[in-house]
Amino acid sequence: MSEWTVSVSHEAASTLRRIDRTTQKRMKKAIDRLALEPTPGPGRDIRPIKGVEGLLRLRVGDWRILFILNTQSQEIHIVAVRPHGQADRRI
Repeated sequence: MSEWTVSVSHEAASTLRRIDRTTQKRMKKAIDRLALEPTPGPGRDIRPIKGVEGLLRLRVGDWRILFILNTQSQEIHIVAVRPHGQADRRI
């Protein structure tokens, strides 16, 4: 199993800088795990976002990491990091 390349949008990076340190560390660990296995499956809280083709979300506590997979190039593009209640807003 090879590691996927991860890129982070400006919006997601900005949000990650503003959240508390403890949550930042949890996000970092979650993103590291995501780079190893970014697809939905047993033991992974990854689900598609309803109504948005190709957009997935990873739950990290009360936060959601929204991302797109490019399976051909093995790239993960993190488009947003949002609190649970705002995760389904327009990207």
